[in-house]
Amino acid sequence: MLNQSPEVTRTHLEELEGAGLLDGGAFRHQAVPGFVLGSMDGTRLRRLHLRAGEILLYDGAPATVVARYLVIADDTPSVSQVRVLWHASRQLLVTGHVEEAVACLRLADRADIDGWCRNEVAIALIGTLQWVNPVAAEPEVRRLLAAARKGQVRCCALRLLLAWFLWYDCNWRDPAQELLARIAELCGPGHDHSDMERNFQVLVGFMRPELLGDPALFAASSGAQSGGHRPHQRESPASSPADPTLQHGEPTDYSRSLERGLVAILRLVWEGEMKLADRACAELPDRVPLSGLPAGHAFLAGLHAHVRWSLGDLRTALANAASALNLLPDHSWGIAIGLPLSVLINVHTMLGEVDRAADYLDRPLPAGMQGSFFGALYHMAHGRWLLSTGQASAALEAFLSCPPACKPPHTRGFDLLGWRASAAEAYLALGEFEEARDMARAEIAALGTEPADARGRALTVLAQVDAQERRRAHLEEAERALRPTGSRLSLAGVLTRLSRLDLAEGNTAEARARRNEALDLSHQCGVPEESLDLWPLTSPLPTGLRPLQSVTLDEIVFQQSGGPASSNLSEAEWRVASLAAEGKSNRQIAKKLYVTVSTVEQHLTRVYRKLKVRRRSDLSDLLLSSR
Repeated sequence: MLNQSPEVTRTHLEELEGAGLLDGGAFRHQAVPGFVLGSMDGTRLRRLHLRAGEILLYDGAPATVVARYLVIADDTPSVSQVRVLWHASRQLLVTGHVEEAVACLRLADRADIDGWCRNEVAIALIGTLQWVNPVAAEPEVRRLLAAARKGQVRCCALRLLLAWFLWYDCNWRDPAQELLARIAELCGPGHDHSDMERNFQVLVGFMRPELLGDPALFAASSGAQSGGHRPHQRESPASSPADPTLQHGEPTDYSRSLERGLVAILRLVWEGEMKLADRACAELPDRVPLSGLPAGHAFLAGLHAHVRWSLGDLRTALANAASALNLLPDHSWGIAIGLPLSVLINVHTMLGEVDRAADYLDRPLPAGMQGSFFGALYHMAHGRWLLSTGQASAALEAFLSCPPACKPPHTRGFDLLGWRASAAEAYLALGEFEEARDMARAEIAALGTEPADARGRALTVLAQVDAQERRRAHLEEAERALRPTGSRLSLAGVLTRLSRLDLAEGNTAEARARRNEALDLSHQCGVPEESLDLWPLTSPLPTGLRPLQSVTLDEIVFQQSGGPASSNLSEAEWRVASLAAEGKSNRQIAKKLYVTVSTVEQHLTRVYRKLKVRRRSDLSDLLLSSR
């Protein structure tokens, strides 16, 4: 009726009211529109949606409302409709309607627009799909690469292409070199915001650190090169003169906000600021909702898993890493698959579940992962698994494959992984003490005096291979290096070793305090007590000190207090008895020690028998007299 005269239209409306379909100019029942539209053939229905979209566009309706009609119409859009689709896609991303946003961009991509505008649409598609399913963007990537070869893209597109090839294409070298040459030729000062350039450098550092030393990349990213021919920067489809539809305000670039947030976390990880990275991981979903963005959600979960593993929170690390792998298939991770896999291998190895860790080691890996930060994470995890299964030589080889093919200052993130300290541990397991000492000293020299997990582990190795009189100094320095980092697992191991030295020297109070703190840390991390001995004691022990497996804290306490040898308690029995002597109930003891009430009762029964007491109240005086 839109093309009829007012008189004819009025007659038709009266007929519809008479038939009971309309009432007061509106449909009598909400099911009527669906019934009417459902009775039409597809072609006519699409034409009606197109006409409705045009009317809404003329009336100034919101871009998202207009776009939904245009997408259903599935007709080649006009230039003005492309602007609407562009803005609608960005607004839909913000509200979590990702599939609709992609549909808007794909429809805009079919419009009769010039190559520059079409390339801008392709950039938007790649930028959106990289957080949904990155490999799905490959057709647009190839098309944009062809445009780049003709000099028809902006500098941000060149960097986007380079990052995609480094991340997802195993045959990345040729296109990467070509794109680097284009970046050096075309991109000078002012082409991109400085934060975009810094973010780009962070991404390259994680993916291909050897490229950070490329003069072309440095010149382009730092703005040091200003010569060369640069194409005229054309407007994006959204920057043309706006029509009434676009007067509702422009949303932020959602995909870029997500990228900035993730890159900021990567930068913190690169600098070893794990506590700050942990906070940033927790806050990012509140600032940039991840609904409908499985790839973005998966990468954040994998990144958070790595951070929590570094902080010793095995439970959360395990849950986040498993969630990350469930959110995204392996082939869509690219080289970043090393992020969740390394955490899962590390955690299961630390928990003694080497078979489960081996299952993750059997998963196929992308060919291009070697040489990246994610590849180094994987090799570190593989090396720990090999070391825990008695394959020290293979573990050493895995650790020595971690350093990148570049030089300082571009190795910062790799240095903080502690591959030298891990190699020193492998040498120690092989009985090659001089090599272990040299590698541990190299680690300390590389890191300097700043607190770091790798520094603490290297000092722990030195404590086992250096002269006996230096052992305590090394371990106490390791404790000081580890406390500020939040690396609870390594700290627990150092405290365990210091407690042994305290016992050998007769300092039972200090030994108990350190051992209890180590046990508390192990419970916080979710690891069994026996995991506190992270590395074998292959060097000579101090005089009179036996390995922890053959002597307990309680044995030395009772022997030094003159107690009968037959009254020796196990360490678990001592802890239960100590808590019982403090007046705690069996249920409270079970909760504190992460055991069942039945286990507490069994331990107390043995304690009463060994100490020859009948009541809980007798424990307090007896235990106090043994200190």
